[in-house]
Amino acid sequence: MFALRQKQTFKFTKYCLDQTKVANCNCCYSMYFLIDEVALLSIYNAYRESVCLTVFNSTNQQVSPITVNRFKKAMSTELLVLLVIAVCVAYWLVRRVKSDNSSPLQLDVTQPVLPSPTQTRSEIDPFLQQVVFDKAHIDETVITAVLQHTRELEQRFSGDVKHVKLKEQLSQFARMNELDVALIALWEEIEHYPTWSSQDDFDTCNKLNLIGIDGSSEGDANSVEFMRGAQRFKVTKRIWSGKEELKADLSFFEDDNEVFAIECLVNSGNESAHHICQRISAFKKRGNWPKVLLEYYGQLKIEKDKYLDDIKYFRAGDIKSHFEE
Repeated sequence: MFALRQKQTFKFTKYCLDQTKVANCNCCYSMYFLIDEVALLSIYNAYRESVCLTVFNSTNQQVSPITVNRFKKAMSTELLVLLVIAVCVAYWLVRRVKSDNSSPLQLDVTQPVLPSPTQTRSEIDPFLQQVVFDKAHIDETVITAVLQHTRELEQRFSGDVKHVKLKEQLSQFARMNELDVALIALWEEIEHYPTWSSQDDFDTCNKLNLIGIDGSSEGDANSVEFMRGAQRFKVTKRIWSGKEELKADLSFFEDDNEVFAIECLVNSGNESAHHICQRISAFKKRGNWPKVLLEYYGQLKIEKDKYLDDIKYFRAGDIKSHFEE
């Protein structure tokens, strides 16, 4: 019975020590070994008493009540002392853990706050601080002036505000879906189709397989017409001069109705003119012209990619003689 109680006491003490999770492990284990030594000493004394009792019993001699009472008193006293020591040590360790965990959160108010290494020079230099302040003030003035001017225009043209917003929405939609790029690619492809259509090898040049091709030219305006099913489509270009630059208006017609138009900047080269869209001039939400434009644009991209692949594999048999590992 004594050995069982001692074992339970050891388990309780070890449980208390494990639950504390103290950062200072050396202190924790030192206290644990101290308890272990006291426990071993008590076990040795109890064992010595029990041996005495066993000897007396084996010789059929009567054990005196004083010896039995002394053994019981020693056993209960040592057990109580071990229990008190274990509880005290566990309480002290728990208080220490709480103190150690709370200490990192305390700030040292006496320590001066030094500038951060990443702090910019403008935050500590008075001259640069003034420049930053002036820049922020000027930016705020610009935003305020622009907003005020916008409000004045909205009040002056209150009846057309919704049309202005619709123009912005449709223009953004056209650019996101590359309708402007598709119209430029279509014009640069079919611009010379009316002239080429009279040649015998025109079929090899007609990448889009257009039919009913017709064209006209008058002054700075050119146009190309073609049939697609039962519908007639037309692309027109009008060149005009801006401030030190050449510009052009490209328009797309579906059955004689202008449905899409853009304003372009023209960069003239040696062989062809490259157009860069600057703004959307017209967008009509009717008909099937967006599909027609995008389909033709897709065909042109396929032809272009095929051409680039043909160049890459041109004379592929000779490559191995010029490139080796």
